[in-house]
Amino acid sequence: MPNHLIDIRTSFFYTEIRYREHMDIQDNIRVGYRWLGAAGVALRVDGQTLLIDPYISRLPWHHMFFRCIQPNRQLVGDTIGIGNHILVSHSHVDHLLDVPVIVDYTGAEVYGSQNTCRLLNILGVSASKIHLIGAGNELSCGLFKTVVYPARHYPIPFFMPGNLDAHLHPPLTARQYRMDVCFSFLIEADGMRILVDSGRRKFQHVPADVLIINPFYRAGYYQKQFKAVQPKLVIPNHWDNFMAALFDKKSQNSYSQDWVSALIARFLLPRFRRIVQTYSPGVKIIIPQLFREIDLSASIAG
Repeated sequence: MPNHLIDIRTSFFYTEIRYREHMDIQDNIRVGYRWLGAAGVALRVDGQTLLIDPYISRLPWHHMFFRCIQPNRQLVGDTIGIGNHILVSHSHVDHLLDVPVIVDYTGAEVYGSQNTCRLLNILGVSASKIHLIGAGNELSCGLFKTVVYPARHYPIPFFMPGNLDAHLHPPLTARQYRMDVCFSFLIEADGMRILVDSGRRKFQHVPADVLIINPFYRAGYYQKQFKAVQPKLVIPNHWDNFMAALFDKKSQNSYSQDWVSALIARFLLPRFRRIVQTYSPGVKIIIPQLFREIDLSASIAG
């Protein structure tokens, strides 16, 4: 199979997706959205692409805990063909590992916290490409206008927030990708407002047309968030098993199902759908297919 063509079978949806280096761009889409797996999002407007937390390498669990790690450069290069700007919500490995490779391939500008910026510098990203951001900042990322909001990441044992070690040299371990703060992003493009909720936020009145959110919160949190955001469309994010390989090792070209993701898709996503319908009746819900572009404008209008 040529390098520019990848065949993916997503077992969650029993679909076969074939897309080229630039991810099967369609000219008639106004505001394009793709789920890249894990927390990864790609937004596209008028030929410009904004990436949020892109993570393709998907290290297995034993790499996460017992060895130094490296991104899968060939897989990242074959999969992420374009990118003008990259927003990093926080510096955990499943949000940051592949970003230096993507910058190498695309020349994208990167925006993140102090820990994120320092890690990017340690990993060889040019200082001219790295932009320090904080809560309350308003960013102009080409055609994407972004407001940065504070978020609170749920606690993870062995990956608690804090300062980076004073002396870091690659290759790094997963635990050395240490988070300091976490951000959510309100993105405006082509008149549409898209809120990427990366962690629990204060219940500020932040209206958005599209809400991209983790589907594992308690029902009460969604009730308050939906009231504050008043979305027209809701998309779950970061719900699959990000330690399961994207491609089957035998065929090298099919998505590898694992039992964790299968259980989530079967039991927890229907729960999420019921909660959305309970607290925001009439709001549209899309369970995204991996890498398949969605026209957000058409999805809201349709």
